[in-house]
Amino acid sequence: IIYYSRQHGDAMRLDKSMDEAVSIMPTLPEEIKDTLVFNYMTPYFLSAYNSKTLYHGGNYVMKSTDRGDTWKAISPNLTRSSNKAKTSFATGTIVESPTQKGLLYAGTDHGAFWVSKDDGLNWEEHSIGIANNYIRSISPSHHMTARVYLAMTGINYDDLNAYVYSSEDYGKTWESIAAGLPNEPVNVIKEDPIHENILYAGGVRGVYVSIDRGTTWSYLGVNMPAAAVADLEIHLASMDLVVATHGRGIYKTSLQPIHQLVNQNLSKDKDHLFEIQNGTRPWFNSSSGEPDYRTVEKAAFSFWLSQSKSVTISVVDQSDQEIWKTELSGSRGLNQFRWDLIVKKQSSDYPYFIHYDQFIEAGTYSCLLYTSDAADE
Repeated sequence: IIYYSRQHGDAMRLDKSMDEAVSIMPTLPEEIKDTLVFNYMTPYFLSAYNSKTLYHGGNYVMKSTDRGDTWKAISPNLTRSSNKAKTSFATGTIVESPTQKGLLYAGTDHGAFWVSKDDGLNWEEHSIGIANNYIRSISPSHHMTARVYLAMTGINYDDLNAYVYSSEDYGKTWESIAAGLPNEPVNVIKEDPIHENILYAGGVRGVYVSIDRGTTWSYLGVNMPAAAVADLEIHLASMDLVVATHGRGIYKTSLQPIHQLVNQNLSKDKDHLFEIQNGTRPWFNSSSGEPDYRTVEKAAFSFWLSQSKSVTISVVDQSDQEIWKTELSGSRGLNQFRWDLIVKKQSSDYPYFIHYDQFIEAGTYSCLLYTSDAADE
């Protein structure tokens, strides 16, 4: 079963076993004499506590317990803020707490922030201390139930500043944690599920990371286009950060080196090569042996450098025979090189020649990292 949406609240449910898609767009019950409206990008989510429960956000928060076949309104009209300057059109995001069932948050497109601790029976507005902008992202904490993070953008109102906040009391009071970020719109904030002090933020030109709960921020990664980040998600099985951009595709990076840096309290004044996960060779055609390049999963070599320097990465077999190596310029801080597992490339004019790339054989190998200022790896 796959849920997806189009614009303005048009939600769909696809049953792949039947190859059948049905509309599950919510409507208000007749007793509510109002109009249900949605923002162009309509927030909805599948509850982590029940696989048949869905929440959908317009000017009302809607809930379904039967996979979207029927809906009920579980909130008042959340666009009617106590602050007239925050009067909105519809919600911009809705989320549930990962630690407490029934703890819901909703944010509107003009800065009204709402919380319900009883699955929508009662709602409180906690909008004091935050700007009157579009709330794009709310991240309830995995570590402290009352802690919550919020990112909003003013791009709809010609306000191009950065707005990121944290709260320790369900949003009753807010503190800005945007210092250290470029002063430009931030679309999404995400708390690390393992380490409470690590945060990730997606702005209009990339991803940023903080390891001190927003006191300081650093740009995360290279080789990403300077495109607006629309969403962030953490894949728990692999501990990859998955980044969705607006118009430039989807990217990912491993968070395990960051976790190791924090877990082991490693010195930032020394060089470190982090643990390397098992690599997977591509699928090969059974008749011709031709590799399917779509199945290549690159091996990630992550390392920390105390300063910028030249680096050599070498892969050796169990007999200490060098199988592959590369040289590159490393930057101060966290670095990552992704290897395509190809140990030899060749060209040929022969017809039907397919073995242009030779991939590393299955087996156990060691990775050595040499730096320009060290005699040993």
